[in-house]
Amino acid sequence: MGNTFCAELREPRALQAMRSNALNILSWELQRVYQKPVVVLIDEYDSPMYSAIDHGYATLANNFFAIVFSSLLKNNDAVYASMMVGICRIAKSSWLSSLNHLKIFPMHAEDDRYAKLFLFTKKEVEILCESHGQLSIELLRPHYNGYAATCDSGLVKLYNPFSVVSALEVNKISNFWVKTGWYSPLSENLWCTSAGFRDNLDLLLMQKSVKLVVDEHVNFLSYDTISDSGLWGLLYYTGYLTIESVEDHSMSEYTFRIPNGEVTSEWHRWVMKYLVANGVTSL
Repeated sequence: MGNTFCAELREPRALQAMRSNALNILSWELQRVYQKPVVVLIDEYDSPMYSAIDHGYATLANNFFAIVFSSLLKNNDAVYASMMVGICRIAKSSWLSSLNHLKIFPMHAEDDRYAKLFLFTKKEVEILCESHGQLSIELLRPHYNGYAATCDSGLVKLYNPFSVVSALEVNKISNFWVKTGWYSPLSENLWCTSAGFRDNLDLLLMQKSVKLVVDEHVNFLSYDTISDSGLWGLLYYTGYLTIESVEDHSMSEYTFRIPNGEVTSEWHRWVMKYLVANGVTSL
């Protein structure tokens, strides 16, 4: 695969079929050169869809990536295995639906082999504090700790890696992660919910826990009509909620709370922005 093919992909007139099969072609070329099947690692696989939603071409992007991932990962002998990391679980009707034998490991999975790999553990943060900066773990904990993953001993508490590293780098406690978040559909849909949803939101903002049944499968094409349970699931997967306890795995029933001070400040920002814009005195 030479420079000519790569140059053609960048041309505005390049056919969609050519672009959507480019990774498949690349996998075969790598397999030919190295004489062994390739391992495909995809980080933030759902990130392009968030941009597509924000800019109004979600259906076009959904159809394109359905072809891209099917071409690359389905029945491709040049690929040995693949690991994809992203924010949201994907609905069966969405763009990963054509793939076979997907194994999903959310933070609350009963299969806990990756429980301590999602975020930083307490031990890892202690090591960082000892070798970088002047901030102690006691200072970091209320702002960046609080996320939970399931393991054999129960729920293990984890720290936000981006925020911990950012704080140690500048030697300052601040709200780092929320500035990188994708929240347009969240903030827009938050106020189109039922009275029951807003009652639970009131409890969360008072630092209380709420027991909820969530829809864990997100359809990128249905944000305009997302249900309360779907929105709770989206808020959980995007990091604005964390699980305090698992009530019933089979029914997707969990007890949630806001994880830490950094995220709490973002919740309050959302609420105040809405109240000011609409002249509302209560939720």
